[in-house]
Amino acid sequence: MERILGTNAKKALCMAAATIILLITCASPASGAAAGQPTITINQVFASSGGSDVFTYRLSPDETGSPMPEGSTAEGYTFTIAGTSSLTLELAPYSSEGVYRYKLFQVIGAEKPGYAYDKRVYTIEVHVYEELYIIIVVYNEDFSKAGTITFQNSYSGNGTTDPPPTDPPPTNPPPTDPPPTDPPPTEPPPIEPPLTELPPTEPPTEPPLTELPPTNPPGGGGNGSLPKTGDESKYNTFLTMFVLSAISSIGASIYLIAGRKRESE
Repeated sequence: MERILGTNAKKALCMAAATIILLITCASPASGAAAGQPTITINQVFASSGGSDVFTYRLSPDETGSPMPEGSTAEGYTFTIAGTSSLTLELAPYSSEGVYRYKLFQVIGAEKPGYAYDKRVYTIEVHVYEELYIIIVVYNEDFSKAGTITFQNSYSGNGTTDPPPTDPPPTNPPPTDPPPTDPPPTEPPPIEPPLTELPPTEPPTEPPLTELPPTNPPGGGGNGSLPKTGDESKYNTFLTMFVLSAISSIGASIYLIAGRKRESE
């Protein structure tokens, strides 16, 4: 029973892996997956009323050592497409896993008159997985995925280009206004008198202050002493009362001490 369950589990895993690979292949905007030697399809659209319809293209590797188709040179693999048609290009066989990038563009060289060239450059990525399973993804110049690889060229005219028409020169030159004979009068600029600097003025000087000699008040005796005022009289009275109070206190104290001494005896 366990062996049967294990076998069924392995089959389920294999089917899931195959489904995932199939979904990835369907979601790829460019060529699908393939094993061994992959291919890409290049479309050319040519609109013309004549002229040559053969154009040249080149596949060049982004890195040295990348596998290239047979017949490639140092510049890459060069091929041609004629008219409005498609070409299936076989890429190189891959023998190891990795991601290989290439550039695909049109080789224009010197542009011929009357032709319009498609100058787009496609980026091709080849993803090589285990067992050499290959998925190819193509990107536009803005790094968006490209659904197809298509170049559009066109031709119009007979290969000659006519110069643009030019207006014939006038037979009679247009009249020009004669220059004025006399220049208009110009008023001279006003002349301002030059500024003169006034001499610096010194502030008026004041005579130095002089000290007056002290004057003796009347009745002062001529010795410079100030006359007695009422404040000094009050001070003398207070001093006298203070001295009398002190003497009275001392006398009272002596009397009390003497009285206590007599009582003790």
